[in-house]
Amino acid sequence: MSIWEYIISAKRCLSASKMRTLLTTLGIIVGISSVILINTIGNSLGQTIENVIYSMYSGNEAYVSIVPDKKTNPDVEYDELGGFYIPENIRFTSDMIDAYDKQFSEQAKRVVYDDQVFGSGKITISDQFYSTVTASAASYTLKDYFNIKMLDGRFISKQDTDRYTQVTVISDITAESCFGDKNPIGEQITIPNGNGVFLECTVIGVYKYSEQGSALMENDKREICTNVYVPYTYLFRELDYTSQDMYESYSIKNVTDTEKYKAETESFFNSYFEGTGWKVSVELMTDQLDMISKIINGITFIIVAVAAISLLVGGIGVMNIMLVSVTERTMEIGVRKAMGASNKSVRIQFIVESVMISFLGSFLGIIIGLIQSKLLAMIAVRIASAKNFNLVVDLAVPYSAILLSVLFSFVIGIGFGVYPADKAAKMEVVDALRYE
Repeated sequence: MSIWEYIISAKRCLSASKMRTLLTTLGIIVGISSVILINTIGNSLGQTIENVIYSMYSGNEAYVSIVPDKKTNPDVEYDELGGFYIPENIRFTSDMIDAYDKQFSEQAKRVVYDDQVFGSGKITISDQFYSTVTASAASYTLKDYFNIKMLDGRFISKQDTDRYTQVTVISDITAESCFGDKNPIGEQITIPNGNGVFLECTVIGVYKYSEQGSALMENDKREICTNVYVPYTYLFRELDYTSQDMYESYSIKNVTDTEKYKAETESFFNSYFEGTGWKVSVELMTDQLDMISKIINGITFIIVAVAAISLLVGGIGVMNIMLVSVTERTMEIGVRKAMGASNKSVRIQFIVESVMISFLGSFLGIIIGLIQSKLLAMIAVRIASAKNFNLVVDLAVPYSAILLSVLFSFVIGIGFGVYPADKAAKMEVVDALRYE
């Protein structure tokens, strides 16, 4: 018999008992669909997290922070949460930052954003109070960094920060609350913080506030507290605040060799901290994403390994049914052998049936697993939408897992079909024909 004749014969035998064939494949279906679903979730989750982060920021980001040098400063003090205490004299100074910005101007753009240092207050215009806002210290790089969409006017420029210009960029919600249909560009506003500090600013631009924020209180937009961006130099001067901190952020979307950039940045700042027991460490946003991906992949692997156990159970089910099939078809086996069928032919026949059952379970499992993944993604998007969060799930189909599932099904079909097939092949003709 040719292989196609074996397949046609196996199809006819399996079709004769469709319900039993389907029930036999359930273990394999559950195992394969679980493996596909979990792999898809793992791959998609990592990609979705990356997409969400990059949708918030325009590119890669470098976090430059001061950390203890364990070789020269082993006695550093830690708090109960594991954080370390840094002396007051160990800080990034303006001279350091200016020198770094000048040397690395083509690679890194310093990002300054602080919505805590000033606080919130109600805008006043001609002694009239309007909507509450949070005055955020911002650098000119913030527009591209946060992908801020301008509706009118312009964003803060480098000249504004260099000259301590008293300007501000407000949201469309704030513009509507304070000025109605009037064009706010060029208008004067005052922003108090409740501690006796007043920012006198000229409106130079209007940005698009996020839809999730504007949907919070559609009936009274005056009560929505949005950010107004003010040049950090002007805001810090009014607060008599020195921007000397333990870390700095840089947008490095133009950097191709990130390892070289990290080494050069650490070397630059460490020249200032040499001999102090402290050093500078550079961590990239992509490093954190890689760490998240490794954690997700590790968890996915463990869950997949557990789910794969059901494939073993499914294989045992296939072997059990094939043994029952051998018993039920004893007379058929005897007739075939009496007509000249060899032991090899009978063995191949039952192995082909076993493989076909496994492939059927694998096919259905893959289809069900992909459908489950798609439904889960749709549910996640719908839930996020209900929470006023714009979520885009990047459904990553695990082609490698699908291929492995098919190969594993083939192995199951042969591995768990050999014993029943061998039992059928070794039947004596006389015994088989006498079986009732």
